[in-house]
Amino acid sequence: MPNLGVLAKRGTLAQMHTTVPDFSCVAWTSFATGVNPGKHGIYGFQDFSPQNGNIYVPTISDCRAPALWHEVGNAGGRAIVLNLPGTYPALPLRGKMVSGFVAPDFDKACYPPSFAQTLRSLGYRMDLDGDLGLSWPEHVRDHIWPVFEARKTVFRHVIKHEYWDLCIAIITESDRLQHFYLQTLYDSNHPSHAWTKNFYVELDKFIGEVAESLAGKADLFIVSDHGFEVVRHQVIMAEFLCSLGLSEKSDYPSWSRPETAARTKVFCLDPGRFYINRKNSRFAHGFVEDAEVPEILDRLETALWALKDPKTGETLVNTVRRKTDAFWGQALDYAPDLIVATRPGYYFRSFWHPEHTKVREIGWEANHVWNDAIVYAPFPMRAGYQPVIWDVLPSVLTHMGVRLPDGLDGYNLARPNAAAVAR
Repeated sequence: MPNLGVLAKRGTLAQMHTTVPDFSCVAWTSFATGVNPGKHGIYGFQDFSPQNGNIYVPTISDCRAPALWHEVGNAGGRAIVLNLPGTYPALPLRGKMVSGFVAPDFDKACYPPSFAQTLRSLGYRMDLDGDLGLSWPEHVRDHIWPVFEARKTVFRHVIKHEYWDLCIAIITESDRLQHFYLQTLYDSNHPSHAWTKNFYVELDKFIGEVAESLAGKADLFIVSDHGFEVVRHQVIMAEFLCSLGLSEKSDYPSWSRPETAARTKVFCLDPGRFYINRKNSRFAHGFVEDAEVPEILDRLETALWALKDPKTGETLVNTVRRKTDAFWGQALDYAPDLIVATRPGYYFRSFWHPEHTKVREIGWEANHVWNDAIVYAPFPMRAGYQPVIWDVLPSVLTHMGVRLPDGLDGYNLARPNAAAVAR
């Protein structure tokens, strides 16, 4: 990726931490708001409703922190936001937006409504079908290029023909590719090795094109919302909780049936989010007394650290955090009680129907990691500081001279006097 290499020599390309959990909807929401999940309240693509404990898909309406592009509008500027996950349905802003996934209705994903017509005229495509790729990875191979080309067409149009002070444009195709083909990069003999590598060649060409088109007009920042690792083992948490006596064996997720939920002490959602079924809580069938919670958390935490690969003896977890250690803020009440980040190569899946083995070996899938995202800035970054995803947009707006609101978790990544150096 020579174009990215050139940029790295001009500015700073750094490793960055993202959110835990490292789901895109969580990470990009922290990017957009400049705060940790404990303040914005988005913890996954699925969650337990704060009102009734039922499973639901959070939307931007569930986010408890404002997006920072509104600060650009407050300063008299315009923002255009393209394909940012977690922004559906598109809400009014001083500018334009098309939401990223999950966005089931194209018209509701666009603001203003007239922007939908512009996008349609340019042949814009929201996404390829990642769910279909789970059973048919060739679907990703067949559809990734048309979607990528359509996205580039719209990005070119916006950069060249729209008026904006801040433009956020997300390329999702690298995520889709890595979920299903990352392992082919490590195997030069794999039939898809050259095809996968070529995607990065073309992506780098587009980075170079964008950098050239912005030269002298706008500064370019680049960020990923997480890293990736090939997954060799999926560990089924339903079986794990049953072995601890915290759940009962069932052919269905423990939270999905009243008769099972009423006997389940701990629910689990991907990827390694554990919720105690407390009495007098959002869970309709909660029965765990507050006095029992510390003992359950201790037992759960101890058992998680004790999990080992049966073949290698390797510990499966990287971090185990209770919610008060992982998050802080006004949305803490609805955070998972305990959250786990696995070691590279492992993935904690809450349930697999009708899977009943503790470890499921696979060789075709890759998943997110929290500690290997990247950030590029066109200036020297502060030395000795670990960038986090909620630092990025506050740094961008500070670079623009936009005043930031109080209460952000993000810091300015620029080294003192870096703006002068960059100019």
